[in-house]
Amino acid sequence: MIVAYGFWLLVLSLWWAIAHDGTQGFSPGMGLIGILALPLLFWKRPTFSMDAIILLVLLIWVIATSFWSPAEGGSMIFEPKTGVWSLESDAFRVGITTLGFTYGYWALHQLDDKAYGRAVWAARIGLGIQAALLIGWLLAFDVFMNYGLSKTSAGELRQNMGRIINLSAIMIPVFVASLPIRNLLIKGVIYALVFVGLFLIARRPEIDSQSAILALLAGAIAIGGGFLFGRQVFRVLGYLTAGLIMTIPALFLALVRFTEGKTADLPISFQSRLESYSYVIDRIGDRIFFGWGLGASATWDDEFIINVPGIGPVEYMSVPGHPHNGSLHIWAETGIIGALLLSGFVILLGERLARTASHSRELNAASAAVWAGALVMACFSYSLFNDAFWGAILLASTMILALSKVSSQRTAASS
Repeated sequence: MIVAYGFWLLVLSLWWAIAHDGTQGFSPGMGLIGILALPLLFWKRPTFSMDAIILLVLLIWVIATSFWSPAEGGSMIFEPKTGVWSLESDAFRVGITTLGFTYGYWALHQLDDKAYGRAVWAARIGLGIQAALLIGWLLAFDVFMNYGLSKTSAGELRQNMGRIINLSAIMIPVFVASLPIRNLLIKGVIYALVFVGLFLIARRPEIDSQSAILALLAGAIAIGGGFLFGRQVFRVLGYLTAGLIMTIPALFLALVRFTEGKTADLPISFQSRLESYSYVIDRIGDRIFFGWGLGASATWDDEFIINVPGIGPVEYMSVPGHPHNGSLHIWAETGIIGALLLSGFVILLGERLARTASHSRELNAASAAVWAGALVMACFSYSLFNDAFWGAILLASTMILALSKVSSQRTAASS
């Protein structure tokens, strides 16, 4: 377990480097923690709470849907000469990363109490460097932009910068909570400054991340809920998330019908997203119970045409890789069975956290903000089965774990 612990510290301290390398490293980072922690099984076994059991059932169902998916089964690609490796099987990738992530997260709960203090400092280093880099973005954006263009293409740079801002928007509360400052007023001022800075960066035309802006706003609301309701905020978040999972297809269908024939004055991005949602909802209706199978949405290559002012007719993909909404994604590929299982999981997770989370309202606020930010990103940006994204979210949760353990030790020492 000492090796897994040391690697955890390394990943925490290199959060900034992993983020600036395109964020994809968060998946192998969390996965390797789980692999390196396997010797722990020789003397301790995990216990399974009801939410963990439902998650396992959901995982089995998701993998089972791959048997009727039109997506190719895929394989592992490894080219030593070029250094290219990838796992093309969605079922195997989703299965192995989910098990590795969750086991690694459980294993990190088994450390000696003193170990968590070092983890907090590693998190401060990793997020502190990221904060310093974002200050550089704010004050000398063109310098960073030109440096990035010297290393990669404009399209890839914009995509990576968007990913960095998206995850940074979620991590703000964790960074502020990790600061060795007791005064909540001072922390509030720091949070406000970082919030404004990220908001300004996200609005720059080179990035223009609406998802990051929404995540910032959702996180701020969740922070208020955490301070107001304490750990009961997780119960609210669980039912809210489940409600969105089950109702978004119907809500979006109503939105599509309401805006039908009225979208000409909307931004092109809004028009294309509405068209995409309409297409996915039609597909959901065709196989509402079992879904089309894991990875199926990536095979939907139909197109539609939008008349762009000053340009003319432009073809858009009906589904650009995935539905860009977690609720539509789970319904489309795993049907109502998958949607019900995912809803049950988030409700039970919220109920468990409402009973067992830290008594610190500050940490509950930070945790709630991570949940709310991840929910926004899952609703508008990332594939529901994006292991790199969920690896980053789970890594954020390990930071909260370390802060919670240190807070408990401090409370016990002062009592």
